[in-house]
Amino acid sequence: MYDMTVESARIINEEGVKSVAVVGLHPAEGYELLRRGWSRKEVLDFMRRGIDLAAEYVKNGKAVGIGEIGRPHWDVPKDVVDLFNELLEYAFGVAKDVNAVVHLHLERNGINTASSIIDMVKRVGNRPYSVVMHHAEPIVIDIANDNGLMPSIPMGRKGEFEEAVKYGPRFVVESDFIDDPKRPGAVIPPWTLVKKLRTYLINGFIGEDFLHTLCVENISRVYGVDVMG
Repeated sequence: MYDMTVESARIINEEGVKSVAVVGLHPAEGYELLRRGWSRKEVLDFMRRGIDLAAEYVKNGKAVGIGEIGRPHWDVPKDVVDLFNELLEYAFGVAKDVNAVVHLHLERNGINTASSIIDMVKRVGNRPYSVVMHHAEPIVIDIANDNGLMPSIPMGRKGEFEEAVKYGPRFVVESDFIDDPKRPGAVIPPWTLVKKLRTYLINGFIGEDFLHTLCVENISRVYGVDVMG
């Protein structure tokens, strides 16, 4: 799967779109292993190997980051949350060692979620803006930014981009892909993201400077990619 992600990024680059790879094991992978009867230690060992392998891809220049990693966004027992927190702190340490970006998958619990991640990142010492909060809520934009995290706001959730704009261009935006036919329209696919942003620009809801900060400066700050070059 990591190789497929890297190859996809290469193909996209050949088509003229700047693309970098982020590879890792979604928390659903570890949760499914627990559900199938794997022990806590077995799951920790397996997920750590996945994180270590992702770090090797970063060291070899195949990827720039590790992710999505994180915690289940659905209800799970406290001992399961504790397991994934242990994995998160391990991953932050590995990412720091190889100067990797980290993409986080988390529960949406506002300031509480952001604060828990901020505490971990401060303990480990990851570089500012190397940690991206996937599917972040607008309410966390200020606290995340003030503590060197980059919130990523999903464009498909009704009203959330409009709310996020009130905080200024202190975030990045994201599409997503969902393979659950029971939740049509829960997120928008990647190929509609530009159209959405262009509409907001044409309608005057955002200005060119705002868009430049959002899609050029913030991307450079997180990934070190010159979008315009």
